[in-house]
Amino acid sequence: MEPDVFILAQTYDIAVGAVTLLFLMTVAQRFFLLFMRPYQAADKEEVEGSRESHYERYESYGGIFRRRIFFPLLGALGLSAVIGGIAAGISLFLFKSLNLAVAILGITTLGIAASFVPRIKNIEKSFQGGIYLILVFCVVVASEADISMFSLESMPILVYIILTVPGALLLHGILSRFFKVDVDNFLIISVALSMSPPFVPVVAASLRNRDIILPGLIIGIVGYAFGNYLGVMVGYLLR
Repeated sequence: MEPDVFILAQTYDIAVGAVTLLFLMTVAQRFFLLFMRPYQAADKEEVEGSRESHYERYESYGGIFRRRIFFPLLGALGLSAVIGGIAAGISLFLFKSLNLAVAILGITTLGIAASFVPRIKNIEKSFQGGIYLILVFCVVVASEADISMFSLESMPILVYIILTVPGALLLHGILSRFFKVDVDNFLIISVALSMSPPFVPVVAASLRNRDIILPGLIIGIVGYAFGNYLGVMVGYLLR
């Protein structure tokens, strides 16, 4: 893809995504309740008892600079760099050049494999550290947006983004209604998959339901992994 087209698509995506996010945080719950069932906690006492541990494990940044937490986090970052180097090396070995698709899939696969190692999986605050890096990435991408590139010639890209982002939300709503998914879980999973996990706590707070944060975070992370494989596959199919 040409760099100008990429930046234009990202700019339209930010604009459409912002409107969609505003909808999700304001009237979406009431709108979808017209034809979807409300949220009901399966075991309210169990959910309330585990809420604090979920907060500490996935949301709280408290104590992240303590030696016993910070140095293992640096080790996790170093491991990520090693995984990136191995994936790049595989690409160079197979194609004699850096193939980004192979590198991305290599990083994803090795990252998933590393997550099954107990010593790595149990590093404290590694989730928060990853979310922080994602937020830095989001700021960098957003800073490239350039609304001066909007024109009539670029309208097909805008139409595509509108069909993709709100269109996916509508399709997801129809399927959730068919499979009898409650409205809160439907909304938080839509946010996690289309806008990434960092938005999950924000939308959960606007829905006044912190019990759905953990499912949203888990599905968002799984979505990152599957999205890499599916994205590369669709890219090559379109080529």
